[in-house]
Amino acid sequence: MIVGRSDAVVILGKWKDEKTRIRCQASFSKHAFSMEGVIDRVSEVEMRLVVERSIIPQGPLMQLVVRLTDDLVYGYADSREVSGDAAKFYPSCLTIGFPPFPEVSDPDTIALAEISRDRPF
Repeated sequence: MIVGRSDAVVILGKWKDEKTRIRCQASFSKHAFSMEGVIDRVSEVEMRLVVERSIIPQGPLMQLVVRLTDDLVYGYADSREVSGDAAKFYPSCLTIGFPPFPEVSDPDTIALAEISRDRPF
């Protein structure tokens, strides 16, 4: 379901406050990446996801910062709408789409999925 930027900020703020572990998967026309961490900062205009220090205790702090603007497209889904293993291990997901959306290929997106405490890995 499409949600507004203010709804996305509320969802991200909830995950930050609860220290929810997040799986981030990004797909762009020329590159893709994934990482897991926690939301470290949320405001009306940006969010920051950081890789937890426990994963790389002596390494540099890896982070992703996304500017939250009204021209982006925000989507939300939870386990009521998704079935199978994904629903079991990732109870909810916020997607961010970066227009313009191409007609013949996949759009540029970042998906932020809540990781269930029951996930075995």
